[in-house]
Amino acid sequence: MNIDESWINELDFARRKWHDRNESNSLPRKYVSPRLSVLAAIDTEGRVFMAMTTGNTTSEVVCLFVSQLVELL
Repeated sequence: MNIDESWINELDFARRKWHDRNESNSLPRKYVSPRLSVLAAIDTEGRVFMAMTTGNTTSEVVCLFVSQLVELL
């Protein structure tokens, strides 16, 4: 069993837009969005188990993921 954690820091892509060459690309506000954290586990048979949260992955989140995984297996 291999368990790893990763994250995506950008969830709001509304700040990106196509524009004419002479038009400003600025938007009036920048919204702060939480990051998406992903915990994934893969076993030797190729089964994948995943959990997603918003915010930082703390040790409590990892312990909860592992305990739920143990219960499932």
